[in-house]
Amino acid sequence: MSVFPLTSMTLLEKIAVEITGEREAAWIRFFDLYTPAIRKFVEWHDSTHDPDDVIQDIYIKLVDVVQRGKYDSSKGTFRAFLATMIRNHLVSLYRKESVRGSGLHVSIDEIEIPVSADAAMELDMKWMLARRQSAIEHVLTKTAMNAQTRDIYRAY
Repeated sequence: MSVFPLTSMTLLEKIAVEITGEREAAWIRFFDLYTPAIRKFVEWHDSTHDPDDVIQDIYIKLVDVVQRGKYDSSKGTFRAFLATMIRNHLVSLYRKESVRGSGLHVSIDEIEIPVSADAAMELDMKWMLARRQSAIEHVLTKTAMNAQTRDIYRAY
């Protein structure tokens, strides 16, 4: 079972296109799909930085990667690529903070960097949990639902 939305290759192609209207609509769709799960993933791995700032930095890098055609689907799934990009960005943030000596005492060891053959599976599991939690939050807060039904779900 896929843990993160299966990324449509046509969506990635539309994002890379230079036609303004089509490109903007594709990016909006992409952001709507990925932002809730990215936010959960960042919140689980980083309690010191603002998730919105981290997400913005990741999207800036991602726009460059997609527009320059640097993502190669033959090397792996997009969701694994994105998860690795996020983790690398978080590690980079911790390294910058430790060099600056800004009073943050977060050890690099606290960030789990998978090195086993099951690394992709571990990332996929974390994506699955982040995606599931953001979907539940969306359903419980943004859909028209009887309050009793919400309470029953939460109790269950």
